[in-house]
Amino acid sequence: MKPNLPSEVLRLHPAMLILSSGRRDSLFTRSRVPKTRKEAVRASLSTLGLPFSPGIKFGDLLFISGQGPFDKSGKLLEGDIRYQTRTTLENFKNVVDEAGSDMNNVLQTTVYMKDLTEYPGMNEIYSAFFSEPRPARATVQVANLLFGMRVEVQGIAYIPKEKNLRP
Repeated sequence: MKPNLPSEVLRLHPAMLILSSGRRDSLFTRSRVPKTRKEAVRASLSTLGLPFSPGIKFGDLLFISGQGPFDKSGKLLEGDIRYQTRTTLENFKNVVDEAGSDMNNVLQTTVYMKDLTEYPGMNEIYSAFFSEPRPARATVQVANLLFGMRVEVQGIAYIPKEKNLRP
């Protein structure tokens, strides 16, 4: 059955009508469009003077920037892959906690490693930070990481409504 649409409608796109004239019209009235704004999460860890936020809340989602093995003053903590992974995930957890969520609500992570031969050590520590079901994860080897880090972890988490009311 062919829909009864004006001849100027070229095709449907999610939430938009794309007209043959190239003009786009919303399928929703302005009052229905959610007014969600992104909000920076201010974790206690320094961002090292770089132009990014440790985390961004958007609705019920938290996007955690790549975290590394740094102390509160922003100094890189040297050590083996287990030590750097533990410190990195403690920093990651601090951002998650500050946003009003917890590690059980982490949905996805990406682990960047300088050397995949150190994967078993990283994986051992990583496994201790997450309970079942663990987050979806990708682990990739990169040519280099900032400041000489061996590991960096970024991710996405859910913020439950009851915890999303943090002042």
